Amino acid sequence: MFADNIWVLLHCVAGQRPRHGTINWNISLPDGSSLTDEKNSSLLTEFKALVWTMIHDPREGKAITGGTLNSLELAIASVCSWMILEEVPSIADVDSAMSWVYAQYFLDHHEQVDPKKQKTRPRTVSNASASVRLTVLVYMYRQRQALRLLGIEPAQEAPYDGRSVDDVVRNELDLHRKGKLDPIPDDIAIPILGSAIRFLGAPADDVMALQDLCMRASKRHRASRRGHGVDAKSTVLQSTSSQSFSSHELMKRSSRGAAHSNLRHDHFATGGWGCWKGISSCVA
Repeated sequence: MFADNIWVLLHCVAGQRPRHGTINWNISLPDGSSLTDEKNSSLLTEFKALVWTMIHDPREGKAITGGTLNSLELAIASVCSWMILEEVPSIADVDSAMSWVYAQYFLDHHEQVDPKKQKTRPRTVSNASASVRLTVLVYMYRQRQALRLLGIEPAQEAPYDGRSVDDVVRNELDLHRKGKLDPIPDDIAIPILGSAIRFLGAPADDVMALQDLCMRASKRHRASRRGHGVDAKSTVLQSTSSQSFSSHELMKRSSRGAAHSNLRHDHFATGGWGCWKGISSCVA
């Protein structure tokens, strides 16, 4: 697995797509190269080792789950792009002072997208996007002992002067989590809830009965078109004419409590083409 350019880690998070458990090391870099190119082999090995230890030898925390690999890939892509632009050759060279340079890089460049990715959603600087990308530098220091066991020289000091990522994101980058949505104003909520309550009474029963009437008429109409030799319109007219009285009474009751159902009373006049028009409009 270590030598592969695509890592897939099985995960059992309901609703997550398989890509969430995948990390593709073929990351495009600002100089036009890829992280998997020969000239970037040292940097690739360092970050592969970092992720490997986070899965198999986590320090100061739990092992990462498969569902986090995709977001980790995005964060690594950001850090590697910054290291290429700043000519930082190794994660061992990322000290606390350099971590602040990276934080500023994130603010300045995060909304830029890779032109090679045609289907990329617009990116915005947010509390969530900053937290994910700035945390990679914390991992680089947190996994220092595990990295040394693999022969990788790690970061020598904690990033961001030892402050937590949440503290940095909120108080230095001024990015705050979105709060709860404001409540619906009373002048909007009361009419909506009042209408909903009214529909739970007689109008709801009438609408369901009318739907049943339309479905039965539609079923007879489709059956007549399957080659039984019966005119479709006359078949439905016969079925609806036999129920015209109940439809007429139905709309009389509905008009008292559900006038906003937008079904006109004259569409269901007893018999005739008016009844057909009412049913056909419901079926359509």
